Amino acid sequence: MKLNLAIDNLKDFYHSNQTKPRNFRTKNLTRLLNSIQKNELELLNALSADLSLSAEEAYLTELSYIYRELKYFIRKVKGWMKPTKNKGRRFNYPAKSYSIYESCGISLIVNYTTHFCLNTFSPLISSLAAGNVIFLKLNSNATNTNKVIRAILNETFIDNFIYIASEDTNLSELAAFTFDHIYYAGSQEIALPLLKSPVNLTTPKLTEFSVKTPCIIDKLCDIEKACQKIIWAKTLNAGQSNFTIDYLLVNKYNRFEIIKSLKKYINQFYPDPLNDEHYPKIANEKQFNRLVKILYEGKILHGGKYHSYYAKIEPTIMENVNQNLILKEDVLGPILPIFEYETIEDAIQFVNAKEKPLVTYYFSLNKKNIALVTDQLKTDNIAINETVLPFIDDKLPLAGINNKHLRGFNSFVNFSTAKHIFNKKLYKHDNLRFPPYKGKMKDYRRNLG
Repeated sequence: MKLNLAIDNLKDFYHSNQTKPRNFRTKNLTRLLNSIQKNELELLNALSADLSLSAEEAYLTELSYIYRELKYFIRKVKGWMKPTKNKGRRFNYPAKSYSIYESCGISLIVNYTTHFCLNTFSPLISSLAAGNVIFLKLNSNATNTNKVIRAILNETFIDNFIYIASEDTNLSELAAFTFDHIYYAGSQEIALPLLKSPVNLTTPKLTEFSVKTPCIIDKLCDIEKACQKIIWAKTLNAGQSNFTIDYLLVNKYNRFEIIKSLKKYINQFYPDPLNDEHYPKIANEKQFNRLVKILYEGKILHGGKYHSYYAKIEPTIMENVNQNLILKEDVLGPILPIFEYETIEDAIQFVNAKEKPLVTYYFSLNKKNIALVTDQLKTDNIAINETVLPFIDDKLPLAGINNKHLRGFNSFVNFSTAKHIFNKKLYKHDNLRFPPYKGKMKDYRRNLG
């Protein structure tokens, strides 16, 4: 189907007002939940075929979050759709003010990340709850996963409610069409033709760009627990996950112990990664070649081997890496560059000199340093003595100043448009505002503050 015809069909369905009632939204969210659960095995097998993810890792990093979010939205969407009262000033008495959240219209969802399920279904859930119709662009690298997602959506939703673009549709083509809301997850550079499109300059956008995520290990910390969590975060989906660690800052005085512990947990988690069927592979050839190039840009302390045919790279620790190469773009792979610092002030200065990160991980038992980092580090979110888990908990807040990384009610709001209503009763004494003003100062002071 041609894109203009598909968009016209979406518009017609939206203007039929079928998506607006609460029952329509909750019914479709429930049907989606049931369909994903019914096709769970097929999704897990597809993720294994596309990324070599084990069923356990795929459930942990993808499906478990989707299930939680769907159940949460089904429970909450009725309350979110209710009018919210606004309290006004005395000079507007007697009047009522309230706000409601309405659907935007056609919501474009583009997922160019390696979270083939999570970053497709999560915005889809928010957009469904908000009452939009949806134009969906899937990651072309997810050949097997896309087939299952298409099957799930086709069996769940009626025609002209959700349109799934073909894999060969590019963003430059989509940039020619006007959308009422745009969600994009992936590389900022790839998104530019769409986000800078003249016809969509004023369109509300919710973007999840890849952002540098540094990790700092303090001189005083539990090295074993820190390194265990760091290697776990770095090897999730072979370092291609949301909130993975991009580079590691270690204190020069415990550098040797840290590297020793990092190696220990790599060997414990993946003793033979290239031959481990459940060690994830790199999503595409371009990404694989870029990561292999990094391996030759510094000194390898551990790992460094790769298998081109299976698109796998060992978990690798490196030092003396060209900062411009590493810090110019996200690593997004199982390569962990290490940089040294002497004082915590040096580490803070190192991070603050770069682009503001969405998340920073900090491992320390020093209360004074924790307070210093919390106060002075320029970052949207800080996780102390933990990785990843605080940011996949949909009940915890997640700040995002450079990008809008939102979930739950905030995500519902961002896929909606707010309407504010003011309703005033006719009042026979409502004449204080009108001239002549002489003698009204006392009333103004009492009512206007």
